[in-house]
Amino acid sequence: MTWQSVGQHTFLPTDRDVQVGSFDLAPGQDTVWVRITQINQPAEWPWSYGILSWRSSSGLELGSTKAYSTQLGEVFRLGVGLPPSDRTGSIWFEPRGFNLGWLKAGFPWELSFEAQAGSSEVNFNPYWFRANSTLSPVNAGDDLDNIGKLNLSCGSTVGSISFSNPANLPSIFLRKDDSVGTLIEISTAAQGSIGFRSTDGSKDRGQITVDTGGRFRVEGRSSNPVVCQSGGQTGTTQSGTDWVPYTSEERLKNKVPSPPDEDDQCWDLVKNLKLHRYYYKTDDQSGVPYYGPMAGELADADPEMVIFTGDSDDIGPIRTYNKPLLEMKALNALSKALTRIEALEAEVAALNATSHKQ
Repeated sequence: MTWQSVGQHTFLPTDRDVQVGSFDLAPGQDTVWVRITQINQPAEWPWSYGILSWRSSSGLELGSTKAYSTQLGEVFRLGVGLPPSDRTGSIWFEPRGFNLGWLKAGFPWELSFEAQAGSSEVNFNPYWFRANSTLSPVNAGDDLDNIGKLNLSCGSTVGSISFSNPANLPSIFLRKDDSVGTLIEISTAAQGSIGFRSTDGSKDRGQITVDTGGRFRVEGRSSNPVVCQSGGQTGTTQSGTDWVPYTSEERLKNKVPSPPDEDDQCWDLVKNLKLHRYYYKTDDQSGVPYYGPMAGELADADPEMVIFTGDSDDIGPIRTYNKPLLEMKALNALSKALTRIEALEAEVAALNATSHKQ
């Protein structure tokens, strides 16, 4: 909790009972602490005291107390151990008669007031209470940060939820409410997993796991494939042992006219394609090497083949190549090659037929 400024007032002989400023309590709070600091310099003799109180439409439900002043500041407590029936109120201060004499003598009394509220119970959370294994808000609709979230923090860092014996707690379930099944299940097993369900909690949608070999797995269910999507693209999904476009319906596409030389470009690209065996420099230089093209060579042959990863080194940007586009252009070249082969076969057949007649 932090101190909240309530107000500042210079008390004069005409002041009898002063409303310093508004200060409301939250659900479950039953105590107000007020810090009073004298701003002006002390006179030859110190002032006496005033009556400090918190008042609502229901009266002085937190009681009242004598409050003295010092330039160092002093904290005073208002509370009787019961929360007020009306949480909307104000801080009041009533200077006593001995002070009024000093005020009339030309010594005004300038005070500042700060306050904070809480509970008189030790370790009592003003917003939540526990009933057996259930944590519930004190009042319906209340929560820790007033926007529907349970936040944990430790100083300026993010906190955590910990369990003393995870072996006795195989899973943590996150649910929408008591009427809905589990939406997310977090396993506390040695490898751990996070499972996902439909919004009504009835259907298993898949899970994220780390298997015994330390491999990170994202698993969808048969009717709920895993889709990888980035940058507003349609995305890809796994089919068998490969990744394919998530959708390829013609009605979902806008066709774009092909360049007039596209067939020749695809033919030249595939005909002149250079494939290399290689290891990455960060790899163990053993085992079966990779086999494929180099991004720089593809860029020289066809700029459409290049994808910039967003990374760079001291030489320049790090690039990769558009593997699906290369495969489609290779199919284009293969189609034209088959057409040419069939045409040549027809010519050979015609020549053979002519030679037999002779």
